[in-house]
Amino acid sequence: MWTELDDAAEAQTSLVLRTCNADMTSHGGFVWPTEGPVQCDDWSDEPVCGGGLFGLLWGEGNGRRLSWDADAKWLAVRVLLDDVVWVGGEKVKYPLGIVEHCGNQETATRYIAEHGGSGRAIVGLSLVSGNSGQSVSGDSGQSVSGNSGKSVSGDGGKSVSGDGGQSVSGDTGQSVSGDGGKSLSGNSGKSVSGDSGQSVSGNSGQSVSGNSGQSVSGYSGQSVSGDSGQSVSGYSGQSVSGDSGQSVSGYSGQSESGNSGILCISYWDTQDQRERLAIAYVGENGIEANTPYKLNDAHDFEEFVALGVSEQGKEV
Repeated sequence: MWTELDDAAEAQTSLVLRTCNADMTSHGGFVWPTEGPVQCDDWSDEPVCGGGLFGLLWGEGNGRRLSWDADAKWLAVRVLLDDVVWVGGEKVKYPLGIVEHCGNQETATRYIAEHGGSGRAIVGLSLVSGNSGQSVSGDSGQSVSGNSGKSVSGDGGKSVSGDGGQSVSGDTGQSVSGDGGKSLSGNSGKSVSGDSGQSVSGNSGQSVSGNSGQSVSGYSGQSVSGDSGQSVSGYSGQSVSGDSGQSVSGYSGQSESGNSGILCISYWDTQDQRERLAIAYVGENGIEANTPYKLNDAHDFEEFVALGVSEQGKEV
């Protein structure tokens, strides 16, 4: 078994990220070394679970394949590329390798980034780059860049960029950018941008932007923008904008805007079999500023009163 590499051989290898229990055991009681060679005794090159050692090639893939226990050991394992077999597109298996690093989430992910993995979406990696820089991390990772930079993280990750920057995170992630920035997050995510920024989140997400900003969220989402902003949400969503803003929500949605604002809620016209928009203007026909509205059965705007709250705002 090979135990060390020359420069030529190293070019034919990759690093794999994996985790173990605090006592260095993994599935089936297999005990991993803290450094040096490791080999399984039941190798099979079939692309199925079992019959090999497993991990994430260059730290990329599904973060659920790793242990997030506080005392988990995080390993960087050198493997031969010719030995690598993909399993389900989310992880790889291999018969043998060399443990080059054993530590925690921070040290192992950074080791991979500094030894050939730079620029990859490494799960659990925390990165910081300067102005106009680009930071990329995988699931549950954190990416931070300066003004005009771009930050990208995977599911459950956090992305932060400065003014004019772009922040992108996956499902349940959080994206934050400064003035004029753009923030995108997946389902159940949260996107926040500054003045004149754009925030977009998926279903059940929350999007917040500043004055003159644009906020968009999917089904059951919440969109909030400042003065002169535009807020858009999907079915059963909630849209809120400031003075002179525009709030648009989908079926069964709720819209609220400030002074001189516009409210838009979509509904289905059963007679003509088409979607229509109901539009109201703050200050006209009894529509008040900073008050949530929904459509009644006649598709007219009426003040939305949450369950358990009276029109005077008292609990009932």
